[in-house]
Amino acid sequence: MSMPVTLRLDRLQEALVGVLDAAVGADAEVGWAYGEALWGSNFPSAQCVNLTMLGGPTQFIRNHARGSAVRLPTSLLLTVDSASAGVRYRIQINDFTYFHDALLADSVTDIRDALLGWIQGDTESPYTAAASGADGITVTPAYAGAVWQTAVSQLISADVTGDDAYLVTRGTRTMAVSMGCFSRGRSPRDGAWALASRVESAFERQTHADFLAAYGVGVWGKGPAVDLSTVDNGHWLSRVQFDVTFAMQSVFTTAIDTIESLDYSVSLLQPSVTVAGTAP
Repeated sequence: MSMPVTLRLDRLQEALVGVLDAAVGADAEVGWAYGEALWGSNFPSAQCVNLTMLGGPTQFIRNHARGSAVRLPTSLLLTVDSASAGVRYRIQINDFTYFHDALLADSVTDIRDALLGWIQGDTESPYTAAASGADGITVTPAYAGAVWQTAVSQLISADVTGDDAYLVTRGTRTMAVSMGCFSRGRSPRDGAWALASRVESAFERQTHADFLAAYGVGVWGKGPAVDLSTVDNGHWLSRVQFDVTFAMQSVFTTAIDTIESLDYSVSLLQPSVTVAGTAP
């Protein structure tokens, strides 16, 4: 049976809003729309950034692409080994990170419960999680091959409690997102160009790149900014738009049979060698 791991566009949405909210500040709104302006002429504030999906996801597996035969878990046990204040406990499943910063009063069970809550709250993930004892989390894929990568931080251990063989093909899917920057400002320093500059710079900061990576998102490329300013209902509307292409990893898994045993025989023959020579 073949099964693609679903591309998580909800994570792309959350990641971009999280980055841009921090970049533009409280004086501008950030929102998603599909195919049309989100607010039109009625801005909730003096400025806004309107995000629309332009195209994608692109195909990531080309014809004749070669996969890798691996064993993937059908069940995982993640265990919080000990509690240490100030430590960030982190679990990464399929390139998405769940974490908890331990407090002084946190016990092993408190830390486990916090991590479990984050995983269970991710309702669109292709796996489920349940408590195991006082310190463990059992992760179960929703379908064969749904969990293809797991990593944990210090003070957490991971054990595969069940696995099976799969052919795994990995690739990258790209999506183009339009960044529409709107403003009632009339000058470059407080209009759409200034807002667009803040949005552009957000994707160049390392801290924001790390934030996107935690959601499994990377910046693939960026197009030029275009001035689309106009007069709207008798009022000046400054507008600048540019497109950014983002990339997310995608995986396709196929269950395969394994060879349990192989009988073979080897015959070794003595080679016949003849050496001829002449005396000096």
